[in-house]
Amino acid sequence: MLTHEVEEITAIKEAVSSGASLTHRLLAYSCKSIMMPQSINIAKLISRRVSIFRRLLGETIDLVYEVEPEIWPAMVDPQRFEDALLNLIVNARDAMPMGGTLHITTENTEIDAETAAQFGEVSQGLFVLVTVEDTGCGIQSALLNKVFDPFFTTKRFGEGSGMGLSMVYGFAKQSKGHVAIESDPGVSTSVKLYIPRAAEMSSIKTEPKIGLKPNRHVGRRILVVEDNVSVLNICERVLRLQGFVVVSARNGPDAIALLLDQEPFDLLFSDIILPGDMSGFDIVREAHILQPNIRSLLTTGYAELSGIDEQSDNVPMQILYKPYTREKLLELIEAKMAP
Repeated sequence: MLTHEVEEITAIKEAVSSGASLTHRLLAYSCKSIMMPQSINIAKLISRRVSIFRRLLGETIDLVYEVEPEIWPAMVDPQRFEDALLNLIVNARDAMPMGGTLHITTENTEIDAETAAQFGEVSQGLFVLVTVEDTGCGIQSALLNKVFDPFFTTKRFGEGSGMGLSMVYGFAKQSKGHVAIESDPGVSTSVKLYIPRAAEMSSIKTEPKIGLKPNRHVGRRILVVEDNVSVLNICERVLRLQGFVVVSARNGPDAIALLLDQEPFDLLFSDIILPGDMSGFDIVREAHILQPNIRSLLTTGYAELSGIDEQSDNVPMQILYKPYTREKLLELIEAKMAP
C-alpha cells in the first residue's frame, strides 16, 4: 500500500474515533448514553489503574490515592466511571502545567434529607464518594456555575473540547448520583463524584486480554444479523479469522429461518435496528425459544434505546456500542463464550 494511502486511512480512522468520542460525550451529557450498571468495588478499580494515571500525569505531578477501609460497593457502569475519572484527571493535569499534586480519595458518605433539600437536584441516600483534588490554577468563582455546560472551557483555544466536565455531569446524573465542584483560584480545585451504594458487594472481574490469534474458536458457529453491508463484511472477516463459522442474515425473518433450518449456533450477534418489523430484541427472544442454549450479543449506535430493559422475558440482552473496535468485539464475544 502506498504511503499516502496509509496516511489517508489513518486520518479517516482518527476522524471517526474523534467523532465517536464527541458523540458519546454529548449523549452522556444529555443522559441518553446506554449504561450497564453493576455492583463493583470502585476502590479496587481505581487501584488497578493508578500506574496508568501516573504515566498520564507525567513526572512533575505527584499522585496520592487514599481509600477508606471497608469501602461500600457502588452501583455504576465501570467503563463509564473510568471515562469520567479520566476526564477529571486530565483536567487536573492541565491545571498544573508547572507540576503539583493530584489527590484522589474514595470514601463512604451519606447525604441526609436536609442537605438534599438544600441543593435541589441532590437525592438523599448512601453514596461512595470519589474526590479528585489538584493544586493547580483553580477556577474563578464567577465561572464555577458554567463548568458543566457543553463546550464551555477555561482552557486556551484548541486545548480542550469543553465536553469533559459536561460528560462527567451527565454520567453522574444518569448513574443516579451527583457531582460537585469547589475551587480556590491559584490554590486548588476539588471535584466530588457521588456514586450510589449498591445493595451487595461483587468483585470486579478481571477481563482477559483478547489477542488476535487466528483460529481461536475453530468450528464454533455465530449468526450475525446486520443490514449494513460494509459493517457486516468487516465483522465476518474478524470472526472468521478467529476460526468461527459465520452465517449472516440481513433482517429478522431471514435470521429466524436460519435458526430453524441450520444446526445450532453458539452465538447470535445482531444489530438492534433492522429493516422490517423485527428488531434485534425480537430476534434474541425468538432465538432463545428455538435454541435455548444460544448466547446473544446486540449492537447499536442509537442512544434512544438506552431506556429499553436489557433483560426482557428472562433473556439477558447485552449491548455493544457502535462504532466498536475489533478488540472490543472479540473481548465481549470471548466473555460470552466462557463456560
